[in-house]
Order: sequence, then C-alpha cells, then structure tokens
Amino acid sequence: MTEVTLTVRSAEGTREVRLQGDRLTIGRGDASLVIADEGLSRLHARIHREGDRVWLIDEGSRNGSYVNGRPADAQGTPLADGDEITLGNHTTITVNIRDASQPPPGPQSRPSLLLMLGPVLAAVVVLLGVVVFSSSRPAGGGPDGDGRVVNSVPDRTPDDAPPTPKPSPVVQQSPAPAPTAVPAAPEPPSAGDEDSPAASVTLYRKMTDEQKIAFIKSRAKHVSVLMSGRPYAITPEVAGYIKYWLDAFAGRVGNNGGRKMWSGDMRLVFEEAQRYAPLIINAFEDEHVPPVVGLYLPVIETEYHNVDTENKAHAKGLFQFVPGTARGYGLDPDDRTNVEKMAPAAARHIRDNMLEFGNDSMSVAMAIAGYNRYTQSLLRDLRTVSQIGNSEEKERSFWTLVANRGVLDHYFQNENKNYVPRFFAAAIMGETPWAFGLEMRPLSTYTQRTSTSGGGAPDKPETAPPKSDAP
Repeated sequence: MTEVTLTVRSAEGTREVRLQGDRLTIGRGDASLVIADEGLSRLHARIHREGDRVWLIDEGSRNGSYVNGRPADAQGTPLADGDEITLGNHTTITVNIRDASQPPPGPQSRPSLLLMLGPVLAAVVVLLGVVVFSSSRPAGGGPDGDGRVVNSVPDRTPDDAPPTPKPSPVVQQSPAPAPTAVPAAPEPPSAGDEDSPAASVTLYRKMTDEQKIAFIKSRAKHVSVLMSGRPYAITPEVAGYIKYWLDAFAGRVGNNGGRKMWSGDMRLVFEEAQRYAPLIINAFEDEHVPPVVGLYLPVIETEYHNVDTENKAHAKGLFQFVPGTARGYGLDPDDRTNVEKMAPAAARHIRDNMLEFGNDSMSVAMAIAGYNRYTQSLLRDLRTVSQIGNSEEKERSFWTLVANRGVLDHYFQNENKNYVPRFFAAAIMGETPWAFGLEMRPLSTYTQRTSTSGGGAPDKPETAPPKSDAP
C-alpha cells in the first residue's frame, strides 16, 4: 500500500500526520485533522487514498483549497510526492508519498550508496584538480581567459517551476509532537461507527432535526458546487423539502428490503450505482455536463433499475426515456435499456436544458427539473410566477416555483415540486456516504471502469411501481 505522511505547518507549529485509513478529513471543527485556522471551514477538505492513487477533494469550503497554487477540483485533484497544499489563512501541508513495500532510507543503506558513488567522487576530485591547475595559469584569451568554470545545470526557469502561492517558511526540523496530532479515521466508517469525526460526529439518523437542517444546508452547498462550480443559497424552507426525502432514504439503509424499487435497501441501490458510475461519468464529461447530474438522475428515476418494460408514461430504461425523446436524440426506442447508448443521450438532454434556461446560478437545477417536466412548461411556470407581486424580488429558480406552487398546475404540485429536492437528497447521501452508514466512497469518485462496470445489459425485466410520496 502507498504510505502517505503529511507535514502540517500552521500557527500551532509543525507536525507530521500519517494517513491511517483511506480517508482523512481536514477542517476547523468536524474533521479528523483539526487545525486552528480561522480561514478554514469546519469541514474544509479531505484526502483519499485508493491503492497507489491519492487525491484531494475540496468540501465546498469558503476559501477554497489549493495544490501547488492551483485551485483543487471539487471532484478531486491527484496528489504526488512533494506536492504542497495551501489552506485557510496560514496553513500549508506537504504531501509525502512512498511505496510501503520499499524499505525507508536509513543508515543501513549508506554503505552501499557510498560504494556506488565512489567512482563518481573520484572523478569529481580529479576534475576539480584540473580546474584549479588551469585557473592558476595566465589567461591566454583575454581578461576572462578560457578556463572559466561554467555551471552545467541551468537554473530552473519560471516555465518549468511548479507554481506555489507563497514560499513555505523554513522550519527547524524537530520530532513531531505526537499528542497533538489527531489520528485519521479509517474510511469508510462502519454503520456502527456513530461518533466518527468523518461522519460529522453522529450519523444522520442520530441527529436532531435542527442538526439535520444544518447538515443538509452544508452538504447541499457542496452538491451545488459539484453541479455548477458555485454554491446555491439553501434557505431553511428549501432544506426542509430536501430533509423530507433524505429522511426517507436514510430510513431505508439496512432495512432488509432487498432491491425492491422505492422501498428496498439503499445500500443495494448504491452498490448498483457503483457499477454504472464510470460509464456515466465519462459520458457526461464528454458532453461537458457535470457528471454529478448523471449519477443521481437514475437514483430518482429508477433507483438504478434498468427497467425493460414501459410504465404508464411509456418510459423505460435506466434513464426513463419515452420513445419520442429517444428518437429525438438519434436512438432507436429499442435501445433504451442500452446504457452505453443512453448515458450520452441523457447527457445531451441535460446539456440542451441548460442552454434553454440560460447561465444563471440555478440553471443546472432548472435543467434537472426539465428532465421531469417539459422545459416549455417550466418556462411558462417561471412567467406565471414572475407576474405575482414584485417580480424584481423573485429569483429565477426552481425554489421560487416551489414557493409559489399554489398558482401552478396540479402536475407541478403533485410531482414536479419533489423532483429537485429528491435529487439533492440522493446526491447528499451518495456524496456523504459515511454519514449514513454506507461503506463506499463518494459516488463521484468511482471513475475507473472494471469488467462489470456499466456494461449496458438490462436488469431482469420488471415493471416500475409508482413512486411513493411518503417518506
């Protein structure tokens, strides 16, 4: 296994922290590694390890995370030995990565090293003697002579130097103060690990309603950054809508419901999602659509059942396309259970919706709503709501439609108002699995395909039961 050691420099001093499990969270409060830096968010970033791969993920922090001076990607920035992470107001972390199967350098390796360097050192001594002898002779070519010693190793130029936001302070090396280093929690926490710092102190099901709302607002902000690169304002009312569905999902973790749609065990839903995730991520990235959208649409459409029979709306497949929509994206309706063909089509569908709703901060959420309701109907809904009261005070967003749902048709009130909150609930669970006792990484990190990942083969044919509105 790859061994990862972090040299942490902050106002508290310098300390070394070894990555004990496969995940380490960093922050000012609810984290495995707590650092007293006011510029850090309570849960600021996390470091993941999988085999010989290590990467940093920013948790939607207020001030961002930087690797060698460049912003860390919300979906993960790969880390290499010697990389410098900059966080908060005055915290830098040097990443040290080595193969644990190789013996660490120590005194036992020095004799062999000297033997290897012996001939080289001898040659250097001879060369220096020649240089000194030649420099003592009168110059024969002018004031500079022809015996100059030229540095054969050029200085590093700005073009090939790794960018850093600021030089790291020189710190006198001393033994790391072990008592002050907070050990990393293993990842992922087990279902019984209810007090793990990585699980925000308590599992979601053990939180009070007030704690749940605070948790949802924080995690919904992180999901919105994955969706659009910027956070959405999640009001208490919006958090309440998301909570309704997140409570329903959380209550199904470990319920022994099998793979039954709309009532089965959510652990099995996300096990199936992991199979398809690499294919979906690649398809959505190819269309320049946030992959997180593609990952959680199948959760709220079919709970990752590749349904082979049409429902009453004539939709089928993992992404629930109707025949006309499939034809509109150049596919035969018979291909709707072929996930390798349907994932790119679903990505183009969302891309077209995003273009329809413009470049405002809620365009991605509106595009997701348009996946469930015709975009023209949503545009009509926005016009209807804008005519009520002072339109300048209304944000052009899905949440505005929900707040004014009383003036919209019964289709919106009965189904569409739930669609985006269900999406956020599914994404919060899938991107924060340890808070729900799910033994997996965030779903968006499953980028590597295996022989069984997303092969496009349909599940056993079944008819999708109606979606339940009760949590």
